[in-house]
Amino acid sequence: MSNNEEVINYTIQPHGGELINRVIDGEQRERLIEEAAAYKSITLNPWEIFDLELYRYWWIQSFNWIFE
Repeated sequence: MSNNEEVINYTIQPHGGELINRVIDGEQRERLIEEAAAYKSITLNPWEIFDLELYRYWWIQSFNWIFE
C-alpha cells in the first residue's frame, strides 16, 4: 500500500458526507473578478473595523444560540 492510499484510508470524512470544491477557476473566475471591480468600496477606520468584527462575532454567537 502506498503512502497516498494510507492517507486516503485514514482521512476524516467531510461533514455531510460529500466534499465540495468551492474554488472557481477559468472563465467564471475571470467574469467574477471583472464583476467585483464594479462594486463600490468603502474605507473603514480601526474603530469601524472593530465594530464590524464585534457585530460578526455577535451574529455568529446568536445564530448558534438559536439553533442549539
